[in-house]
Amino acid sequence: MPFDNAVGIIIETLLNEIARDETATASQSQAEEANNVIDTTFYISKVNNQIRDSANGEFEPCAVAIGPYHENWDSTAAVEVKKQMLRRALRQAGSSDHDQRAELSRYVNEINGLVERVKQCYSWTPENDERMATMLLLDGLFIVSWFVLGTGPSGRTSESQWWLDDATVVRDVLYILENQVPFFVVETIHELVERGESREDLLHSLTRYVRNLVKGLGYATGIDLAGEERPCHLLHLLHRQFRPVTLDQRQRDGDGDGLLRQIGGNAADPCRRLLQLVGNTCFSWITTRLRLATSPGDEPEIVLVPRWRTAVYYREHGVRLRARDVGGRDGARSILDVELRGDKLLIPCLTIDKETWIILRNLMALEQSNPKLGSYVTTYCLLMSQLASREKDVELLSDKGIIFHFLKSDGDVAACFGNLCNGIVLEINDPTQPQLPQSDMGGAGGDLPERTPQVHGVDAAKPVQ
Repeated sequence: MPFDNAVGIIIETLLNEIARDETATASQSQAEEANNVIDTTFYISKVNNQIRDSANGEFEPCAVAIGPYHENWDSTAAVEVKKQMLRRALRQAGSSDHDQRAELSRYVNEINGLVERVKQCYSWTPENDERMATMLLLDGLFIVSWFVLGTGPSGRTSESQWWLDDATVVRDVLYILENQVPFFVVETIHELVERGESREDLLHSLTRYVRNLVKGLGYATGIDLAGEERPCHLLHLLHRQFRPVTLDQRQRDGDGDGLLRQIGGNAADPCRRLLQLVGNTCFSWITTRLRLATSPGDEPEIVLVPRWRTAVYYREHGVRLRARDVGGRDGARSILDVELRGDKLLIPCLTIDKETWIILRNLMALEQSNPKLGSYVTTYCLLMSQLASREKDVELLSDKGIIFHFLKSDGDVAACFGNLCNGIVLEINDPTQPQLPQSDMGGAGGDLPERTPQVHGVDAAKPVQ
């Protein structure tokens, strides 16, 4: 049987033949080194049902499955492409079956040594370790081949027919939280395939790809991540590109407060300043029944929760909404760089298509499952879900150049914004989490209690008409 036609059988055979204790010993030093780079608490979680139920397949891959959560979702085209990529990698070792089998054995030994550590990064993995190792090898090689080696759409050859387009691969592999593999797996496979290339070379190549992607979409100017710790996975790498410039400014100044000023450019919280600017009438203090983290059986406490108003309402009360160019002269580095200057609320231009909601929802889900990453994307989405929750608000923001969309109507955009933060959990008084604005002016409803419970964005963050 020709070697090319027996790749899958050979993989399974080798995985069963190679002793696990030998591979673990061979890979011990590599695992120890990786443990010093990656924080294993940044596991790849499944999206909770409360958030998932508000989406429409935006947490699931369309064609390319990566990792264990969707391992059976690969399209026929994706399976074939992954096999072709493995064949191509093995041919680099030589033309003979002997050379290619030896190369495959080297790959399998290395990946087997990572299985136990990889299993700690997921809430569920296949019970069969051989199946897990095979998946890691094919998925990791797919990432390296498509995004680093250029054997994606620009690397088509006459020997094969490619059915996957770049847009589908980017959506599935870069944007979907549940469709990730740990970055150290990608590093290991890159070192196996590209001997002599360093991990820094891999990170540089992937960072350049992601920077060009977000810049082309108009979401960010692209951040040079040289010197930073390696990402946990590709979605984490994408998340870093959205970091607002004001967050870096506060970190340099030693200001660790969370609040909604994470999206502002002034020393004061822009939400608090906006409240002072137009008076308490801009916010409604809503009596909301919330659940306190107290003893079981306790009655829920009634507290007052402030809510944002809509864009039209703010305009009618003297707030001037202005578009802000990402990468423009005023220093906006990403769409998250919202800033209040005097009576002007400057909001970066946002181009919206069907992929926008996939990106934002998965970045929020990433922040929800990994609090150490911060919550600046969640904060931005909370703001926009209030400002643009009605058709006339979207029309106003479009007229101002703040929103440019490719959806059927302004009403469709408003509906998407209105549901964007459904299921998101916010800890109001946690300085590391996005927070709703508080009044320091007394007025309607007074201040929030000192101890405020968790609130769900679906309940406490809908705009007041």
